[in-house]
Amino acid sequence: MTRALRVTVTIPEEIVATVDSMAKRRKVSRSRVVTEILDRASREARRKALIAAYQAMSEENTEFAQSAQPLAAEVWPEYPRNEPAEGEEGA
Repeated sequence: MTRALRVTVTIPEEIVATVDSMAKRRKVSRSRVVTEILDRASREARRKALIAAYQAMSEENTEFAQSAQPLAAEVWPEYPRNEPAEGEEGA
């Protein structure tokens, strides 16, 4: 498990009250609540970054495939052009 570090932060009173209420309700420490919230936020940020990266890769792959189609047709005259693969919609 990752080593825990002690940090000092200044947080608005209303947020501390909310965190304390959550901790009391769940019977855990304030640190535990804050750690879980920060961990969730961190995982969500990573998830969004991965989605954006996969979308960018998808666009690049589509552009590459479209630009390669004429070349494929030159070396493979029977190359299917813009036809869905078997099992895809429209096939």
